[in-house]
Amino acid sequence: MYHQALYIVVIFATFHSATPQACTDTNPADCAAKKQLCSNSMYKDLMKKKCPATCGMCDDASGAATTAAAAAAGDACADVNAAECAQKSFLCSNAAYTELMKKKCPATCGMCGDSSAAQGGADADTCADVNAAECAQKSFLCSNAAYTELMKKKCPATCGMCGDSSADNFYSKKLKNKNQQIPASASDSSNAATSPQASQQNASSQASNAPTTVCQDDPNSQCKLMSTLCNNDKFKDTMKQFCPKTCKVC
Repeated sequence: MYHQALYIVVIFATFHSATPQACTDTNPADCAAKKQLCSNSMYKDLMKKKCPATCGMCDDASGAATTAAAAAAGDACADVNAAECAQKSFLCSNAAYTELMKKKCPATCGMCGDSSAAQGGADADTCADVNAAECAQKSFLCSNAAYTELMKKKCPATCGMCGDSSADNFYSKKLKNKNQQIPASASDSSNAATSPQASQQNASSQASNAPTTVCQDDPNSQCKLMSTLCNNDKFKDTMKQFCPKTCKVC
């Protein structure tokens, strides 16, 4: 009995006197860049494994260290309901829910401090993309109504939405550019004809010589992607101009 008790004491003493393992990040630079994920419940276990030093998750014996580090990493930025935010994280990039998700789930959506969606846009005086390379890859979303606000904040230069530019201006520019490429109508020459008979003959001649209109979409307008806008009161006229085949108006 004495020997058993002595053995337990020795084991206990050895456990507490052992030198703790050095707490280091797997990749310090990468961890620093992803510091905002420390307080994201979806990535907590991964960040604890890969970036314990950056996230302040070295002391497993105390939850206070983790909590304090998470608060420091996100500047006291935390989700209202971490579990619910994790389930609805797909809404983070949905422009319709940007403000709500920023308010309820800033940590999950990575909208804490300088990474917030509100601060992600370009300054009015210096219009630039947040990430030019990524914006170039996702430029097709510039004309997608569901991502208009998000793309305006993240990729204003790529989408041509700098300053007072907006989705309306974006479509207006496309329409204006297309109209500028259309040559003057032959009907202008008909003004020279003064008599109704001459006008009628001229119109008939033009109609017979006019090439058959081909019903096709503008190849650069992502018509299939934007097909839901065909019946949108705000964009239907523009869609008819660029996507007549998709919108079935020809």
